[in-house]
This record gives sequence, C-alpha cells and structure tokens, in this order.
Amino acid sequence: AGAEPAAGPRAGARAFCDAVARRLCACAPAGANAGSPLGGQVGALLSALRGVPLSPGPRRAVAGWALGALGGLGLDEVPPVVYQLLLFLPAAEGRGGGAARVELLSRICRAADALGEGPGGGGGEPPATLSAARGTVLLHVVTAVRQDPDLGLAWVRALGQPGGAGGGPLPAPGAAPGAWVSPAHLAVLAALSASQRLRQPVGDLLKGLIRRAYAERQRLEGSLWLADVPGLGAGDEAREV
Repeated sequence: AGAEPAAGPRAGARAFCDAVARRLCACAPAGANAGSPLGGQVGALLSALRGVPLSPGPRRAVAGWALGALGGLGLDEVPPVVYQLLLFLPAAEGRGGGAARVELLSRICRAADALGEGPGGGGGEPPATLSAARGTVLLHVVTAVRQDPDLGLAWVRALGQPGGAGGGPLPAPGAAPGAWVSPAHLAVLAALSASQRLRQPVGDLLKGLIRRAYAERQRLEGSLWLADVPGLGAGDEAREV
C-alpha cells in the first residue's frame, strides 16, 4: 500500500515519455544542420533516450525510426549510430535473446548490405571506404553478440526457423529456411563460429543451408518438366528458376 502513491507519478512519467517517442517516430529525420550532421543527431538522441523510462513498444519504434534513418547517412556516420542502436534496446529487454534484439541484429545486417545504395550511402565513395564502414558495422554486431552469447544463440536459432529473422525486407510468410541469407549475415555467422558456445549452432545452421541447397539443386535437375522446357534443361538456368 505504501508504494501506491509513487506508482501514479511513475506511470505518468512513462506515459509522457512514450507520447514524446511516438511523436518523434511520426516525424522524418531532419536534415543535417550546420555543424551537426544527421548521424550525430540520431546517435545523440538514442544515447539520450537510453535512460528514459520508455515502454517496450515505443522503444522498439524509436529503434525502427533510427534504422530508417541509416539510408540517409554518410558512410562515416553509420557505424556510430549502429553502436548506439545496439546499446539502446537492451536498456528495455536486458541481456539475452529478446525478440526485438534478435530482429535488430538482422535488420542491421540488411542495412550493412545496403550501404552505398541509398542517396546518402556513399555513391561515389571509394570501395575501401565502403568496405571499412560495412566492416565496422558488422564488427559492432559481432562484439555485441560475443558480450551476450544468449543473444547470439537466440539469433542463430531464429535464423534456422522457416522465414528466418531476416529483418527487413522480411521473407514472405512460409518462406523456406535460408530466405534471410545475405553477405552480411554470413560474415557475422563466420565470425561467431570462433566462439566455443556458438560454434556448433552456427555450424549446424550453415550445414543445413548447404544440404537444402543441394537438395533443391537435385530436385530441379530431376524435374522432367524443366528438362522439356526449351532453353532451360537442367543447367544453371533451371536452377535459377
């Protein structure tokens, strides 16, 4: 009974913070101001909101808003924002493989794959600059998982499920396991395979992908219908279909 009077103010403060977060997520990220690049603004905002008492839903919405801003950042701005993102969600979910954190890993991997494609993502940047930015982003992901092996284990397990934890664009419902495969995902998994705890789960996941790829190849090569289609036969073209 003694704690009830304090519950009201705490609930009111959380409701106010949630409302501010929702208002923020309804706005497109503003452009860079003089002396204040967009990446610095997004990173500073994530850092400031990390200790704010947000409910899980608004906190995930803020993370999604920041992920959406990555495409408009310069290559040198992306890694610091990703670092702040990886610190932001654990403030709500704690350590371990919470659903939002598992999805966040794959969404960051997709963002790393897309670097250089957006209007502010590099364009004419030298390949070495693009590789350095992408490598730093993936290094942040690997470091976060190594510091929290439960998160890595949950992520690997999620990737092994039908449809995977692809993280935007997500595979269609009912998609086969492995629909999430991308260069960034594979690079992170290869790095995590050096971990004693994750070595076997990662190995099992990758071996399963290889077995399914060979099974699909054999199925296509054995298809009488494809063999009769002019110009396809059972070669590479058939496998692409």
